[in-house]
Amino acid sequence: MEHLVSVIVPIYNVERFLERCFESIFHQTYKNFEIIAINDGSTDGSAVILDEWAQKDARIKAVHQNNIGVAATRNAGLKLASGEYVLFVDSDDTIAPYGIERLVSKAVYNNLDIAYGAGFRISITGKISIPTNKPLHLIDKVLTGPQYMEDTIRCKSYNNGVWNKMYKRSFLIENELWFKEGIVYEDILWSPQVFLKAQRVQFIDVDFANIFVRHGSITQDPYNLAVRHHDSLYIFDQLKEVFLQANVTEEQRVVYLDYLANRRINLLKNYRAFYSKEQVSANMAEIKKYAKLWSTKMNAVSLYFKS
Repeated sequence: MEHLVSVIVPIYNVERFLERCFESIFHQTYKNFEIIAINDGSTDGSAVILDEWAQKDARIKAVHQNNIGVAATRNAGLKLASGEYVLFVDSDDTIAPYGIERLVSKAVYNNLDIAYGAGFRISITGKISIPTNKPLHLIDKVLTGPQYMEDTIRCKSYNNGVWNKMYKRSFLIENELWFKEGIVYEDILWSPQVFLKAQRVQFIDVDFANIFVRHGSITQDPYNLAVRHHDSLYIFDQLKEVFLQANVTEEQRVVYLDYLANRRINLLKNYRAFYSKEQVSANMAEIKKYAKLWSTKMNAVSLYFKS
């Protein structure tokens, strides 16, 4: 199989984990890949480790830049990529040895825009979670992106992460699917827009990625709660408009908006310190304008019950 895969790896202060990440990529059974490894202004030893690996193997394209954030770095990597397919791998995570081979074989055979597998979240104590994004009933089914979103939201296996998915590069470029720069949780905003454009999506029964949840990562940093709250609000407001304007069935639109309403309610729960009771009520009034399904109503009841 001669289909080049571009593995885009943003790097920022991960000297303890970077070698582990690179090793998992180089141990792939599929060998026709390039690594676009971008050091995003690291202040630890990550840059040195990157250069050492780049000297060992010409498949690594090492880039050093001032810190611009993970979303902008992924965009930069996508612009530099030359593969037919692209993967986004976080530099503190790993992928299974057979992962790329399994995804690319299905992507080529079924002409997929997106091929995706499952993954495990691993805590700092080593505890491994059961993957929740493993819709086994969809194995061997090729769906449109909107169908995939509706089905996986209904069965509670929808996942916004980019870490378990392989994308056809031409599909992303032609549809101008770039990450929104300057925000955290950028994949929550990006992924639905990607799926709404995709014509051929398939779940592959492969445990593709190991996601290591660690202190010090952007989304786990307890000191940027205000930024995370602000960006979450922005993302949910943007997605509401995306879903309202999407060229989908009304049934699909209701499912998407219900999912979004539940995410908004969880935001109220998780960031309760930012809200007065009056603000909670105002937010719920706004949510009710587009929330129609019973699951949202139950989640809303639990919010008020815990107030």
